[in-house]
Amino acid sequence: MTKGYDIKKLEKDCEKGIPALLMSRTYPKIVGWEQANEDKQWYGKTGRLEFYRDENEFIEYGENMPVHREAVDATLYEPNVIMAKKHPAIRPFPPEKYGLSRDDLTGEVRQVRNVVLSPEQLLRSSHPLR
Repeated sequence: MTKGYDIKKLEKDCEKGIPALLMSRTYPKIVGWEQANEDKQWYGKTGRLEFYRDENEFIEYGENMPVHREAVDATLYEPNVIMAKKHPAIRPFPPEKYGLSRDDLTGEVRQVRNVVLSPEQLLRSSHPLR
C-alpha cells in the first residue's frame, strides 16, 4: 500500500511525538480500491472475497459468515453478542463450553463470549455498566 518510507525515521519521529500520515492510493482510505479497480487479489486464502469460512475457529466463534457483532463497550446493548436470526450455519460455541457463565459480563469475559441474539432480543438488552 505504501512505499518509500524510512521505518527507522518514522520510529524516531514517533518517539518524539511527531505523527506520520502514510499516503495511500486514495484519501480518505478506500478499502479494496486496488482489488476493485485493478487486478490485485483480495487478502484472503483464495485471493477472492470470502463470504463463508469453513475453518474450525471461525465456526467456533460464530463468524464463519458475515455477521454483526455488537461492540465490547461502545454500545447501549449487551456487549459483544452476535446479532443474527437463527440460522443453521451460525452455531458458535456457547460460553458454558469454556466454563464461563452466560450472565458474566465482566470486562475480560465479555470479550470472548459467543452469544447469539435476534435483533429484537438485542434491542431489549442493556449494557452492564448502564
